[in-house]
Amino acid sequence: MKRKILIFTIVAIMVMAVFPISTVKAAKGPSDEYAFIDFSSMTDYKPIYSEGEIYNDEMPGVTYDETTNTLTLNNVSSELCLEANKMGDDFKLKLVGENTLAMICLWGDDYGGSLTITGDGVLNIDTTLFGITPTEGEEVNAISLYAENDNSILTIEDTATVNIKAQSHVIQIINTPNTNKDEVIVLKNGQDISKSLQKKDYSYFMTESVQAIKINPYEGYTDDYSISTKEGKMFATRIYGEEIRVSNQEIIYIEQLDKYFIDPTTGVDYFDELVFNNEEEAVAMGYTVTDQEVSIDGYLYYSYSEEYGEPIAEDANGNKYVLYSYYEDGNFVNYAYNISDYEVTLANGNKYKVLTENNAVDADSLTYVDIEIKPGNYTYVVNLQTLNIAAGQVENEPAEDPAEEPKEEEKEVEEEPAVKVETAEDTTENKEATEEVSKLINEVLELDEGTVEGIDEELANKIREKVENGETIIVEVVSKDVKAEDIKEDVKKVEEKIANKNIKIASYFDIGVLVKTSEETLGNVTNLKDKITLEVEIPSDLPKLEEGYTRTYKVIRVHDGVAEILDTTVKGDKILFTSDKFSTYALTYEDTKTVSNPQTGDNIYVSILLLTLATIGMAITLKRSK
Repeated sequence: MKRKILIFTIVAIMVMAVFPISTVKAAKGPSDEYAFIDFSSMTDYKPIYSEGEIYNDEMPGVTYDETTNTLTLNNVSSELCLEANKMGDDFKLKLVGENTLAMICLWGDDYGGSLTITGDGVLNIDTTLFGITPTEGEEVNAISLYAENDNSILTIEDTATVNIKAQSHVIQIINTPNTNKDEVIVLKNGQDISKSLQKKDYSYFMTESVQAIKINPYEGYTDDYSISTKEGKMFATRIYGEEIRVSNQEIIYIEQLDKYFIDPTTGVDYFDELVFNNEEEAVAMGYTVTDQEVSIDGYLYYSYSEEYGEPIAEDANGNKYVLYSYYEDGNFVNYAYNISDYEVTLANGNKYKVLTENNAVDADSLTYVDIEIKPGNYTYVVNLQTLNIAAGQVENEPAEDPAEEPKEEEKEVEEEPAVKVETAEDTTENKEATEEVSKLINEVLELDEGTVEGIDEELANKIREKVENGETIIVEVVSKDVKAEDIKEDVKKVEEKIANKNIKIASYFDIGVLVKTSEETLGNVTNLKDKITLEVEIPSDLPKLEEGYTRTYKVIRVHDGVAEILDTTVKGDKILFTSDKFSTYALTYEDTKTVSNPQTGDNIYVSILLLTLATIGMAITLKRSK
């Protein structure tokens, strides 16, 4: 059987077009439904993320952080394709070290399928690693964003280096409503690929189909029955002495074939019969047992729903058939069925063409009939097979006038760059911590000996030693729960702080800022010069808030034996607070009775509430409109 399929270009689009999934678009992060990340090939599959479940141990060097929606590649060498579905418009691929992949394929599905490649590492994409060769009508592309009605955008930051080698196109954005081709692919290093970026009307091929049923393919499947009727419908009936058994499902007569068949759209199951002890009982239930006897040739098998039919194939002369596969002797064998010129209306009201097997046709010589679909969106293709995006590269930058360059003796001497400090994870608190710890570390390095506040002398000496050896300093913010019995002195300070107040303890936890290299942990920073934002999750096992009460959260920090209450902000299921010291923390909560509004303001309050609800309703209506 010859079947045209565009590899990684048309197959996914056909599936999504035939079986669309509607989801309310989210502003950030992966979708709650059908979001996934994996690495796969024709024979291999490694899941990384699937609808809230993270599998960071599946593939060495690959980790995913849902809080920042970032997939990190750390010196990964793979011949697989990176696939992601409905990961949102803020999905990021962070590069660390040298990395290699065969392809990247993302799907948006009306939710969000953008990709930002970031980090200061290298990514080499080579489609030949995947082991497929494009043929006529087929494409093998390196980076494909199947937007699926979403404004999917590919962004490559100016810190990242990306080298692409493709057998067809290096980059393609498919089925996007975005009309501005300058927005779909953004290279932050200044490279201009506009001459190679082609915009065209989006179209794809779907297989022509027919709403059809087929006669039972198994030869000799016939049985003799009597006919009972009820309300003008016929039912297969078996008589054993006085006992009468009537089928649940109806039987129908196809005049063109002069055959009787079971209608599978009726009843529960053909073999689930109604049993009557005698004909009087059957009559009492509305059945009339006739003397007519018929041979029933089997079920009418119908396929798909009224909306989706059987795919049509044709031979070299234009004669059309439907193909079916059967598993015989360990192999799938294709069979061709003729499409009849007459229809059958089943009990569900749908009309179906009748298919009859034709063994005289070589099914493997048939080709499916494709029709072109143009939904009005666009496809953007970079008509290049190789593309090198170097970090920091800027093309077409005007050269400076040599006459305006300062004289050699007037040039300022550049200072040595500050020590390189990286974060262990790409999180907000680590970014802030890195900036603050970098200041302290560079102050330490300016000293031949000694240290600065927040870093003890032992840690300062280790930092100087590692930097002299050319190693990179890494900062990691570590948060962990602690038990009250393990920190009795700190618990005592907390309880003294909230004595005689209606404040309860939700949890105790410890936050530390570690200074590391790639090989070892050097020590921890006890305090910073400036405060950074930290966060802690609200425990899920807290008592339910009673009606008429409001709940407020506070964080109590115990540092050097002193307890201090810190203000907080609630963001979803997390508590945010700022701190410049790192020791033991307690998350507390207090439930207070809500004060009712004065009666004179009730009408105003109701008006505002109704206006708000109306606005929300309008927003939801607009959001769901397509």
